[in-house]
Amino acid sequence: MPERDLVEWLALAVAVTGVPTVIALLSGARAAYGRYVDDNKGLYGFNMNGKLAWIIQESPCLFMGFLNLWNCHANVITNKPNALLFAFFIFHYVHRTLVFPLFLKGKDTPVLIMLMAFFFCTINGYIQTAWLTRVQAYDDAYATSPRFIIGMVLAGLGLFVNLHSDYTLIYLRKPGEKDYKIPRGGMFEFVSGANFFGEMLEWAGFAIAGNALVPLSFALFTACNIGPRALQHHQWYLEKFKEEYPKQRKALIPFLL
Repeated sequence: MPERDLVEWLALAVAVTGVPTVIALLSGARAAYGRYVDDNKGLYGFNMNGKLAWIIQESPCLFMGFLNLWNCHANVITNKPNALLFAFFIFHYVHRTLVFPLFLKGKDTPVLIMLMAFFFCTINGYIQTAWLTRVQAYDDAYATSPRFIIGMVLAGLGLFVNLHSDYTLIYLRKPGEKDYKIPRGGMFEFVSGANFFGEMLEWAGFAIAGNALVPLSFALFTACNIGPRALQHHQWYLEKFKEEYPKQRKALIPFLL
């Protein structure tokens, strides 16, 4: 099978997998990590250190990225749109794999959840970076097109919101504190799932700039996977803090949802 066909079929599978994921999450299933670990105790088997689990599950995107870069086609990766999209993807996962876990203070993670994330990152890491290093050669002129510029601006904005929100949550509690607090500042003034909103915006921008099924599949799966979690988090905050929680704050999309 030509690699383009393989990559596009796998991308379609990633997108389709988002359907049962969003159905399960909207039906009440909760991924057993963070505040929901105790709710699913024993359901996903034994647990492991949360920091180590995070590093392992995210690492395939980096591994696949550098492996595909090693086996790249020079006439593909040297094109400006390819290089910029690839650099953006790798930057996200360098931070996600090697930096972000160092600051995590959360609970242990079920091994099964880690393995599921590891499998997804292996497939997604392969298709995204193979697409950009060997399969699709964007024309250099596309780098100055309105679509590409708008997509990259949205991706960069989403990355900023995602990072700011993640570290807001990390530093919400002082050393030794265990009780949950209401996050404030930045996009948290508008939505409960500010980190989820940022990541969805990030990969939506990436998909707009990439203008193809492969990057779109990542954006769609991300929305199906973390969008419902933002709704769950919002409901959790409302139940825990009741009258204290800001009434104007939405779950995921400012002013709308």
